[in-house]
Amino acid sequence: MSNIIKEKLARGEATVGTWTMIGHPAVAEILAQAGFDWVVLDTPPFWSTLLLNTLAIADEVLCPMQLCLADIRGLRDLMESLGQLPEQVRPSLRYITPVCVDRRRTTLLREVLEPLREVKGDVVTPAIPV
Repeated sequence: MSNIIKEKLARGEATVGTWTMIGHPAVAEILAQAGFDWVVLDTPPFWSTLLLNTLAIADEVLCPMQLCLADIRGLRDLMESLGQLPEQVRPSLRYITPVCVDRRRTTLLREVLEPLREVKGDVVTPAIPV
């Protein structure tokens, strides 16, 4: 499957997308039919039928996370749950985006982010300072 967004960006073209917190798959379908190149469905951070339905229609998953034990456990649970979805509806976990609330916490960055990159380095993006 080709990545239309990457292809457009490589050609210097703009992409058009939208971000919605209305986490219903029907909303994504309507927005996709509206001609957007990408649609982000922001879902609550707990498992529900709505989240599973959203994952079932997703092409890719972006997982923002703080570098704390609770978020690391949540990431582990997400990866395990994605693995349990039927292959024909399983989205790809393509981006893990660390959100650094305090850049002075260099020990935490080293102790958490480096092992995360060793295990899932292909999908860990640069940290976003907040």
